[in-house]
Amino acid sequence: MPGEANILSIRLDTDGFYFSIYDPIRYSVVLTRQREIETGLSMTANMRKALAELDFLSYTYKRTDVLLVSKRFTLIPLELFAEDRAADYFYYNFSPEKNETVLYDILPKNGAVILYALDKSLYDLAREQYPQIRFQSSISSLAEHLAVKSRLGMDKKMYVYARQRFIEVYAYERGHLMLLNAYDCKDSSDRMYYPLYAWKRLAMDQQTDELCVMGSGEDKDQLVEEMRRFIRYVTILNPVPEFNYP
Repeated sequence: MPGEANILSIRLDTDGFYFSIYDPIRYSVVLTRQREIETGLSMTANMRKALAELDFLSYTYKRTDVLLVSKRFTLIPLELFAEDRAADYFYYNFSPEKNETVLYDILPKNGAVILYALDKSLYDLAREQYPQIRFQSSISSLAEHLAVKSRLGMDKKMYVYARQRFIEVYAYERGHLMLLNAYDCKDSSDRMYYPLYAWKRLAMDQQTDELCVMGSGEDKDQLVEEMRRFIRYVTILNPVPEFNYP
């Protein structure tokens, strides 16, 4: 059962919330729950309902990790980052939205900082409910993992994470980050176009470089087959879990 020694992880996505409880003493996940959101309610209102209806969310935890899935993020080089200018950097690329706070994660293996925004009401609600809380972009742990993985094998590698409404594209040259971006995808043709466009702009080789497809999008298998028409080395990669436990 959940207890004060356990770690609660919450993944926030516009498609739903995912909850996981990890027991660090037994090195095991003791509970997982997935909850669809009500589209007529805000993310904050959906979280309030979840807190009221799911008993395990009211328990005390050693730590709570909140993972935000969003295509609204930007990167800047680590050496140029200044914490007091985080919002300035972010809004250079995005139009401000009402009632939001700008957060950041440092990605040392990528030599970069990722900036992203979260609704301030949701941010305050989570902090009030869980004093020992840590926020993180879903991009961060995966980008750090891929920075290490990409050092092996081919000179250049591209990783495409297929989500329900958008894709994330990561490109590396032996551990050096060349591209990290997200693209809206209305249909399968968009999922093909953006990686192939990035592939061309990065001067990647269709015969020697590698494309890895990740994620659980419904047309992931179709994307792999279509990409193999243009790129010789196309594989499916099962990424590391989005919740990384000690």
